[in-house]
Amino acid sequence: YFDSLAGLIFFLLVGRWFQNQTYARLDFERDYKSYFPFSALRIKGDQEEYVKLTEIQVGDILKVRHGELIPTDGEIIQGDSAVDMQFITGESDPQQIGASSTIYAGSRLVGASVLYRVTKGLDQSYLTTLWAEDPRKKKPHAAAWIDVLGQRFTAFVLTVSAITGAVWYTIDPSQVIWVVASVLIIACPCALALSIPFGLGHTVRHLNNYGAFVKSTQTIERLSKISAWVLDKTGTLTDSNAQTWESNVEISEPDREALRALVSHSAHPISRSLTEHWQGAARVELTSFEEFIGQGVQGMAHGTVYQLGQPQWIGMDDAEAQRAVAWSKNGQFGGYLIPKSPFRPDLKRGLAPLQPMALLTGDHDGERKQLIELLPEGTEMRFRQSPHDKLQFVQEWQAKGRKVAMVGDGLNDAGALAVSDVGISIADDAFHFAPACDILLKGDRLHELSRVQNMARAGMRVVRTNIAVSLSYNAIGLTFAVQGLLTPLVAAILMPISSLTVVGLSFLLVQRAKKKILGM
Repeated sequence: YFDSLAGLIFFLLVGRWFQNQTYARLDFERDYKSYFPFSALRIKGDQEEYVKLTEIQVGDILKVRHGELIPTDGEIIQGDSAVDMQFITGESDPQQIGASSTIYAGSRLVGASVLYRVTKGLDQSYLTTLWAEDPRKKKPHAAAWIDVLGQRFTAFVLTVSAITGAVWYTIDPSQVIWVVASVLIIACPCALALSIPFGLGHTVRHLNNYGAFVKSTQTIERLSKISAWVLDKTGTLTDSNAQTWESNVEISEPDREALRALVSHSAHPISRSLTEHWQGAARVELTSFEEFIGQGVQGMAHGTVYQLGQPQWIGMDDAEAQRAVAWSKNGQFGGYLIPKSPFRPDLKRGLAPLQPMALLTGDHDGERKQLIELLPEGTEMRFRQSPHDKLQFVQEWQAKGRKVAMVGDGLNDAGALAVSDVGISIADDAFHFAPACDILLKGDRLHELSRVQNMARAGMRVVRTNIAVSLSYNAIGLTFAVQGLLTPLVAAILMPISSLTVVGLSFLLVQRAKKKILGM
C-alpha cells in the first residue's frame, strides 16, 4: 500500500515538475526587452549613434525628437519643449519642460527635440506596462472558449467520478476509492490548458525571430482572422533609409543649415531622411519649433521663419509640385525637394494575397500612377487623409463586419492603430515604440505580411489539433478508468505523458509550419 502511495505521489510530482520546467524554459511571458531590437539616439561628443535600448546606461546623453516616446527617466540638459504624459498620468494637456526638468519614461515629446541625461536604467521604466495587452480589445474566442471548457470539464469530471463511485459501490465496495482516484487523476485538464500557451507561444517566438514582434499570444488569433488591410504610405510603403533627394534650386549654406536643424527635431520618416541627406551641414539652434501633423514642420533660425512640408500647406500648386516636399523662407517659396526611389521592393507580389486593401495617406495624389503599378490591383486609394480620417475609415470598415489590420509608421496613425483589430507599426533603424500597436514589424518584412498572417493561421491550427488530442486523451482515459482497468499509479504515469504530448506536438507542428511558410 505504502509503495503504491509513494509511487503515486512521485509520478504526480513528476507531472507538476515537468509542467513548471516547461513553462520556465519557454518563458512565453516576455517583457519589453524581447520586443525592442531597435534603437535610441545617443549623443557622444559631436556624433549621433543609434544604440539598442538594452545598451543605454545611466549618464548617457540621448536625443528625443518630436513624436517619440522617452525610453528612460532623465534630466533635460538642452532644449525647451513639451511632453504628453497621458500614458503615465492620464493628463492630456502637454507639460512644458526645459533645462534641468525631469522627464519620465513613457511620456511622449510633443515639441522641439531635446537632449537629456539618463538618470535611471531601462529596467525601471514604464515601457513594460505600456506594452501590456490593450484591455479595449476583447479576449479572443479560442482563449475564452477554453476557459469555459475548462470550467465545464471540471464539473463533468466530478460528476463522472461521483457516478462511477456509486456504481462501483454496488459492484465491489473495496474498489471504490481506487477507481474514483484513477478517474480524478487520469482526467487531467493540464493538456487542455497548455494548448494555447504552447501552440501560440512557439508561433510568437518564430515570428519574433522573423522580424515581426508580437505583443501577445492573443494577437495571433486576431491576426489569423484579419479580412481587410489598411496601409499608410510614408514610412510604411516608403523606405526612409534608401531614400535620396534632389532639389529644383541651389540651396544656400545658411538655408541648408536651418532646414537641417528644422527636420532634425522631427521623427517623421521624411524628416529623418532629410536629416541624413543634409548631414554635412553645420549645426544651428532653432529659437522655435512646431510640427503640424500630416502637413509639415516650422521653426525659426537666423531670425528667419522656415517651413517645410506638403506643397499645399506651403501654399504651392499641387499639380506643379507632383511628389515633392516644399520649403519656404519668411513665407516666400524656397523650392522643391524631390524624393528618389523611396518605395520598398516586392510590394505588388508580397501584398497581393491581402485583399481587400486600402491605402490612406496624408500626401497629395501626385504618385497615384506609380502606386497603381506598385500595389495589388483593386487597392482603394485615398489621399490627403488626416489622422482622424484614417481612424474613421478603419471604423467604417469594421462596421461592415470586416476584421481590419492597420499598418502604419506609428506616428500619424496612433488612433487608427488603436481602434483596429490588429495594429502593425513599421520600424526601421529608429526608436519607434508605439504602445497602440499589437505588432512591431521590421520595414524590410513589409512584403512578407501575408506570410506573417499565414504563420498565425498555422498556429491556430496547432491549437485546434492540441485541443482535439487533449479531448481524445481524456475520453479514452476515462473510458478505461471508469471500468476499473487503470490503477491510480498508471493514471499518474499517463497524466504527465498527456502534457508531454501537447508540448511535443506543438513544437513539431509549429516547427514544420515555420519551415514551410517562413522558410527558416
